[in-house]
Amino acid sequence: MKIDFKIIMTTLILLLMAGHADAELEKVSLQLKWKHAFQFAGFYMAKEKGFYHDAGLEVEIREMSAKTSLTDEVISGRATYGVSDSALVPSKLSGKPVVALSVIFQHSPLALLTLKSSGIDVPEKLQGKRVMMFDEEMNASLNSMLKSQNIFYGDFIKIPHSFSIEELINGKTDAYEVYFTDQPHQLELLNIEYNLLKPGEYGYDFYGDILFTSQHELTLYPQRTSAFNKASLLGWRYAFSHIDETILLIKDKYNSQLLSTDHLRFEAKKLKQISGLSSGDFSKITTNRITDIANVYRLMEKFPPGSSMDGFIFQEGNAYLTLQEKQFIATHEINIVTTDNWAPFNTKSNNQQLEGIAIDYWRLIRERTGLKSNYTIADFLGVLTAIKEKTADITISTSITNDRKEYALFSEPYASFPIAFATTNDKGFISSGLELEGRTLAVGKGYSAHKLLKKHLPDIGFLPQQNTDAALEQVSRGEAFAAADILPVMAFKIGELGYSNIKISGTTSFSFDVRIMVRDDWPLLVSIINKGIATISEQEKNIIYNKWVAVKFDKSLDYSLWWKVGGPLVVLLLIAYIWVRILKKEIGRRVKAEAELKVIATTDKLTSIANRFQIETQLEQQIFFFQRHGSAFSILFLDLDDFKLINDKYGHDAGDTVLREFSSLVQANIRRIDMFGRWGGEEFIIILPATSLEQGALLAEKMRKIVDNHRFSHVGNLTCSIGVAQINTDDSARLLLEKADEALYRSKAGGKNRVEVYSK
Repeated sequence: MKIDFKIIMTTLILLLMAGHADAELEKVSLQLKWKHAFQFAGFYMAKEKGFYHDAGLEVEIREMSAKTSLTDEVISGRATYGVSDSALVPSKLSGKPVVALSVIFQHSPLALLTLKSSGIDVPEKLQGKRVMMFDEEMNASLNSMLKSQNIFYGDFIKIPHSFSIEELINGKTDAYEVYFTDQPHQLELLNIEYNLLKPGEYGYDFYGDILFTSQHELTLYPQRTSAFNKASLLGWRYAFSHIDETILLIKDKYNSQLLSTDHLRFEAKKLKQISGLSSGDFSKITTNRITDIANVYRLMEKFPPGSSMDGFIFQEGNAYLTLQEKQFIATHEINIVTTDNWAPFNTKSNNQQLEGIAIDYWRLIRERTGLKSNYTIADFLGVLTAIKEKTADITISTSITNDRKEYALFSEPYASFPIAFATTNDKGFISSGLELEGRTLAVGKGYSAHKLLKKHLPDIGFLPQQNTDAALEQVSRGEAFAAADILPVMAFKIGELGYSNIKISGTTSFSFDVRIMVRDDWPLLVSIINKGIATISEQEKNIIYNKWVAVKFDKSLDYSLWWKVGGPLVVLLLIAYIWVRILKKEIGRRVKAEAELKVIATTDKLTSIANRFQIETQLEQQIFFFQRHGSAFSILFLDLDDFKLINDKYGHDAGDTVLREFSSLVQANIRRIDMFGRWGGEEFIIILPATSLEQGALLAEKMRKIVDNHRFSHVGNLTCSIGVAQINTDDSARLLLEKADEALYRSKAGGKNRVEVYSK
């Protein structure tokens, strides 16, 4: 066999360059509203625990300075994201292009603090008293509380804020504006009793901290914005679940105010109480509450009644469109022309309905953008003709070629796959298309695979066929050495047509970027479609791919992991894979390499159980089955109690041994259908298919007792706390995990070594 090592080395260099590019992180910045404190702990943990890094982001976290205008920093682009509070509402009312991403604290910590000895325990008693507070607009909730109790600005003596609680202690003011999550701690240290006048107790329940960005950032970079928001919330959940660890980090890296451990712990406890975690409302923003807050500001006569809050709340998965794009959608119904014989992209179900990868992607795009559409079926040449003659507007699964660019426009790719070769089982592995020179290759006439291979490998003997079905038939009958099409099509067709004598024997370095082709006089539609594509998450892409290839046709070679894992790890393994194949040419070694890749991609290195990526993937798959078939399931969130003490007392090696032993113990005591993995640190997840909440609780109690009765090497007896939650109709993976995490928190708070079941 002839091997061109120049081509091989060029391919390896390009792959290395691609891996380097994938490893580059996008640089963004977060502007805080105040100095470093536990108030911003979730953002610190998102950075330090790698959640931002995993989202492809390098985040700079900036303290507030005296010269910083928070909203202007973000709107101007000097900061990418910011942390504000309900004061963001008047910014929107005044026309500033700000968008609220998530609420960190469901309730504002703003209050008026008085000494119990003063007797001022209700707002009415502030009549004629000295009140130290900030400007009126900053204190809409406080002012509304006072006015609701018939206390107005002229009824008390307003003193500029000094930022020193000593003024209250020394009697220089009668009431002092505070965050009740912070300053009261100083009074408690001095055993001074106090009162808090909270606006929420008088009907003015404003939001606390709000994570936000500019409309410009969201419109141009919706995926980056979504990734930053999700990683930040992961950081907050981690911070509240690991308060002691978070405090140590703040004291080590983020303690510009030199706060004590006790102060940070006081702040953490109070902030967790107003975060909404216990009620399941963490991070949520509701239109009703924003409307109520906006109306308060309008009543302050700062803004006209018609001031708009439209577009203020970020909607995950929405495409953010211009007015011109919205008008286009309102006045056009899109005519789609497609084939129905190119499975698994476009095919017909048993009841003659169109289905497939492309159909599923278009459904998401249509839902996110509001586009209206209808379908027409044609053969592939008829599809191209319809776009060229503008009797149809788009086709939803094709690629760019030079001849098509003469009469059509193209979206960004929504998926990308290699072109694969299929041969009979007696043929060897094909490491390069060069091996097919002088051989016969059956391929769909005019298909993208045909065009690409003919351009780059003209010495192959092409045997054009009507479609891929016919190409595979030529291989099966011995009329062609191999057939070619993109990998999912090959995997699908071999399984669908029942070819037991045909296998996938290799892939090329040429990738097929699947795009939507649009008539050339509608560039605005291309922009709309691209914004729809940008809203599709990696999890949604994985679900679609698994639905049509990895799950449905599991008897074919499992190439799906190559396209799910992503990042430089896969690239490096792919290089090793190609290199070994070229040198050894042994099918047995190739199978082994693929198995090793699967283990690395889905296994926790320390414990050899499923890693977080694999658990997230399995959880999404279980939710998909639940939504499709109604098969309910439960999850257990396990945490080893006082694990930090093990590391501190016995060392990290002993801690690692405990984690491995714990994993083996749990693995040996669960069912075959259960999925067990390490979530991070000493936290673990068990997915229990076909299991009710009550059954899950019983299994959790059984597991708790097994751990409690086990004697671990070097350290003796340990315990674990477990939270149990069951999937509900509207639950996302994130919400289900939050429920289990909240149940776990209650089990910890209740004394540890307990099982708690999530309940509203």
